[in-house]
Amino acid sequence: MIQHEAILHQQIADYLKLQHRKVIYRTDFAAGIKMTMGQAIKHKRLQSGRAYPDLFIALPWRTPKSFKYAGCYIEIKHPLGGHQPFLKDGYTRSKDAHCLEQWAVLDELAALGYYTRMAVGFEHAKRIIDWYIAQDSKRPEPTDQALNDTEAAPYENIF
Repeated sequence: MIQHEAILHQQIADYLKLQHRKVIYRTDFAAGIKMTMGQAIKHKRLQSGRAYPDLFIALPWRTPKSFKYAGCYIEIKHPLGGHQPFLKDGYTRSKDAHCLEQWAVLDELAALGYYTRMAVGFEHAKRIIDWYIAQDSKRPEPTDQALNDTEAAPYENIF
């Protein structure tokens, strides 16, 4: 994880702590840590595989009769990062090998009953988080659409 994405993870964690204090979540910050060869081998052995999503929100979405989702997984991408999950149209999944691997894991988790999304930037992640936590199926669901230029612009000057 490059420094930009580490800052983005921190912004999202801070947002969750401030706006959704009671929500239990986990962010996979270990992906951004430089490890020794021994640590990297041990870390790899402790994981189920590659491409595990960056953020898990441990909040089931309940309906009156059952559960709609078991929890929420979000893969976080920086708008200026090297691996972009969408093509320039903002909707079509890119053919980037790393992103394809992450899409596959998100699709597998969705098939298991989790709500899954790929978020590009803070505002996109925030929309997904707020929608999921509100658990209001009448509100329009955030799409996988990448942010447009006006939404990505505030991040260009941060780094």
